[in-house]
Amino acid sequence: MCKEMTHESFAKDSVIFVENSQSNCFYIIKKGTVGVYINENRVRILSEKEHFGLIGIMRKVNRTSTVIALEDCELFSIGIESFEKIFQQNFTDYIVQLYIIYVFKKSKFLSLVPKTRLKEIASSFETQFFKIHEPIFPAGVDVLNNIVIIVEGTIIDVIYA
Repeated sequence: MCKEMTHESFAKDSVIFVENSQSNCFYIIKKGTVGVYINENRVRILSEKEHFGLIGIMRKVNRTSTVIALEDCELFSIGIESFEKIFQQNFTDYIVQLYIIYVFKKSKFLSLVPKTRLKEIASSFETQFFKIHEPIFPAGVDVLNNIVIIVEGTIIDVIYA
C-alpha cells in the first residue's frame, strides 16, 4: 500500500483543500495538526495518525469541509484511483458493517442480540447519506420502528409530529 501513497508537506496556514472542491484523494497525518472547517467555523482539530478527506472519495462527492494546516505538516495522500484499486467497491459496506457490529456490542440494549446473528443483522442495514438539514425520516414514518446509527455527523434537531 505504501507505493500508492504520496508524501506531501504543507506549511503552517496552508489550505490543503477547500469545501465544495473536487475530492481526489484522502490524507493521513504523519506529523503536525490540521483544522477542519465547515462554513468557516472550525469543527475539529486532527493530528498525527488521524485522517481526513475520506468522505469525498468514498461517496464520490465534493469536499464537505475546508482543511488548513495549523502548523507545518507532513501528510500521506492516497488518490481516488489508488484507493479504489486497493479497497474496491465493497469497502464502504464493509466499514459500515464493522461499525454496526461495534455499536451493537457497546450498547446495553443492543448487546443482548446473540453474537451469532450480528453479522447477519449488520449486513441487513441500509447505508444512506444525508445532506445538512435533510430529514432522515420523512413525515409520517414511525421513528420508533427504526434503528438509526449515525456513523459521522450530528442530529441537530428532533421534531415530533
